[in-house]
Amino acid sequence: MDDASVPAWLLLGWIVLIATVFAYTTGVVSVRRLSPQVAGVVACLEAVIATVLAWVLLGEHLGAPQIAGGAVVLVGAFIAQSSTPKAPPSGPVAGGAGDANGAGAGSGAATETAGWDAGSSAGRTAP
Repeated sequence: MDDASVPAWLLLGWIVLIATVFAYTTGVVSVRRLSPQVAGVVACLEAVIATVLAWVLLGEHLGAPQIAGGAVVLVGAFIAQSSTPKAPPSGPVAGGAGDANGAGAGSGAATETAGWDAGSSAGRTAP
C-alpha cells in the first residue's frame, strides 16, 4: 500500500465482520445444505485449499511434509467421495414372534404392538 494509512478501528472492524462473522455464517449455512459426506470432505479440504492459496497468492514455501500431507488429505477425500455405502438388507431387521413361526397376517408384530399400546399387556413382553 503506497504509504496509505488506515485507522486501526477500520482494520479491526474488517477482521471482525468480514473475516470472522461473514465467513463463519456463510460456512454454517453452506454446510447445512450439503449432505454429511460432502460436508466432511469440504471440511477436510479447507486446509489444503488454504495452503495452496497461500502458496499461489502469497508466495509461501511448501516443504516435502506439507506437500505429502496435502496429498494424503486429497487421496482421503477422493476415497470418501468415491466409496458407495453398503446397501441395506432386503429382509426385516428384527422379526416379530409371528414372523419366526411362519404365522399368518393376523398374528404378526403389528397386532402385538397394537395390544401393547392399548394397555392390555397381561402376559406379554415388550416388542
